[in-house]
Amino acid sequence: LQCYGEWHGFSAGFNPKPVWLASGQAVAFTDIADKQWVLRISWGKGTAVKEAVTGLASLYLAASPDGRRVVFFPEAAKNQPQIFDVAQAQRQALRFTLPLTPQQDLPALGQRKGPTPYQAAWYPDGNRVAFYNDTGFYQADLTTGQICEVDLGPNADGKRWAVDARWSPDGRYLAALTTVGDPIVRFIDLTLIDMNSGERRHLDLGHQYLSAIAWSPNGHGLLVMAEADQGNISKANQYNLYLVDSATGDSRQLLSEYPFMFSGIYGIAWSPTGREIALACPTVEPAYGTIAEGRVCIISVEAER
Repeated sequence: LQCYGEWHGFSAGFNPKPVWLASGQAVAFTDIADKQWVLRISWGKGTAVKEAVTGLASLYLAASPDGRRVVFFPEAAKNQPQIFDVAQAQRQALRFTLPLTPQQDLPALGQRKGPTPYQAAWYPDGNRVAFYNDTGFYQADLTTGQICEVDLGPNADGKRWAVDARWSPDGRYLAALTTVGDPIVRFIDLTLIDMNSGERRHLDLGHQYLSAIAWSPNGHGLLVMAEADQGNISKANQYNLYLVDSATGDSRQLLSEYPFMFSGIYGIAWSPTGREIALACPTVEPAYGTIAEGRVCIISVEAER
């Protein structure tokens, strides 16, 4: 284990996720300093943590596929994302602004509060980025500065929006955890969009809330975490693991005998070789149902189809 940095301003249950910068073998993460959100970058190995950007509007970061750039939102322009080039230590404002839905227009979307801060997901070619919040989902071309809205599909109760989104490695499919309305939401489904044909699928896997998605390296399969039974106190914070076929939408549960406690909260990752899966599997204090010790589990994948 190697320490890359420490958070100074967040509670244990509100740590925003850091991003790995493969090109520089570094970690980028948000923190609090002097009563403002800042972007920090650490190379580990005893080197000093660099405070790259101050005055962030959002805690969400996204790294480019090559790990050279980080996209973020400055407080001075919450709807105009910027990019920090790690190698050159330079920041650049992008050529477009994203919509900011007025408060009076929210009821038409099935909401009363918001909008929430934008999140981002880089397209595999590194030239496009998806930006999304509870009012819309947009794909932006960094070369031309053009943006277009992506329709996540209809819902009778309002406009469907993305909680999380991931492109398949080849860019053909978009996987998004989608819902409707204001937090705390009634459900979170998986929405799969074939970007070649425009076909959409909405999957609930028999659960009310889905979380923690990860693509296989070949793009044929998608791992999804789902809450076991939110109404059952004995299964609180317990998750089930599913493998979804991106082409057909078919799914099957994996390792059904294992209680994945808290795993859906912390995320899941599939190794670049496709041979291993990593996820959080902390031990739990039986009397209180809380985390006793944080742990990471590595699961071997025998064959990827």
